[in-house]
Amino acid sequence: MRFLATIERFLERAVERSTVRLFRAPLQPVQIEGRLERALESARLAGPDGPSVPDRYRIVLRPTDLLGLGVAPDELALGLAEAVLAIARRRGYRLAERPRVEVVTSPRVAPGDVVVETAFSRRAEAVRRAERFADGAAQPATEPTAEPSTERPTEATGVLGPGGPPLRARLVVRTAGRRAQTVPVDGRPIAIGRAADNDVRIDDPRVSRHHARIVAREGGLVLVDLGSTNGTWVDGLRVSELALGLGDRIDIAGAAELRLEATESGPTPADAGPR
Repeated sequence: MRFLATIERFLERAVERSTVRLFRAPLQPVQIEGRLERALESARLAGPDGPSVPDRYRIVLRPTDLLGLGVAPDELALGLAEAVLAIARRRGYRLAERPRVEVVTSPRVAPGDVVVETAFSRRAEAVRRAERFADGAAQPATEPTAEPSTERPTEATGVLGPGGPPLRARLVVRTAGRRAQTVPVDGRPIAIGRAADNDVRIDDPRVSRHHARIVAREGGLVLVDLGSTNGTWVDGLRVSELALGLGDRIDIAGAAELRLEATESGPTPADAGPR
C-alpha cells in the first residue's frame, strides 16, 4: 500500500508540473489545499476513539511560485490551517490541537510543485501514547520526536507563518428566554453545566451537571465534553474534544448556544492557533 501511494503521489506531481509548464498557469491556493488534503489522508492514524490526523504542517514552495500566488503569506498559512480544520471536522477526524501551518520556500522545489510535510504536536504524541498505554501496550520511557511524513528539501528559507499572541476573546452565551451572557476568555478554564459551581450555568434538565469545559492549550482553545448525556455539538457535529476557532457555534444539548467571538481589541486565539 505504501508503494502504491508513492507511485500515486509521483503521478500527481508529474501531471501538476506538466500543466504548469504547458499552459504557464500560476500555482493556485486550491492546488496547495489539494496536496495538503492528500498529505493529511496519508498521515491519518487509526485510534480507539476514531482516526486522528496531524496538527502540524509545513508547506514548501518554489520562491517564484509563492510570489505568483498573489496572497499574503500569513493569510495563506491561516487559510490552509482553516482548511485542515474544516476537513477534519467534516470527516470526523480527531485533532489534538488546532492545526498550525508553516510556509517556507526552497529553490530546490520544482516549478509548480508543492511539498507537504506533516507532524503530530507534542500533545498529540502524548495522547497517542496514553491511548496505547490504556490498551495495554508498554509506554515508552522517553517521548518520541514527531517526524515529517515526507523528505525535506536540504535548503529552505523564508519561514512564513503566524505567531502566538496571548488569548483574548469572549464567549457569548444565549439561552431561551434570557438575555445573552458574555464570559471573558483569558486562558483560565471555563466550566459549563447545570450545577451551581460552573462558570457558565445552564439551568436546563437536558444539560448535565458538569457538561463541558473550555481550556487553553499552548495558545489555543479546546472544547472538552465531560461525558455529558445529551452531547456537545460544534457546527452540527457532536464532539468529545475539539480545537476551537473564532465564530464557532457550540450547542450544549440543544439548551444553549455559545459563540466564540473576538474582543474589541487585542489578539485572539484564531489569529494563530495553538503553538
